[in-house]
Amino acid sequence: TITNLSSRVLQGKSSIFEEERIRLQTLLRVISFQSPVLIFFGVLFLLVAW
Repeated sequence: TITNLSSRVLQGKSSIFEEERIRLQTLLRVISFQSPVLIFFGVLFLLVAW
């Protein structure tokens, strides 16, 4: 029963990691899609902060 419980916990963790990975992939896709705008704002922010 202990091994069954631990495997269930591991499955839950892996599913959580899978969701996080999917979220990160979509976030990276959005960032790569809007990267010119983000780079422009990043340079602007660096110039203002500098």
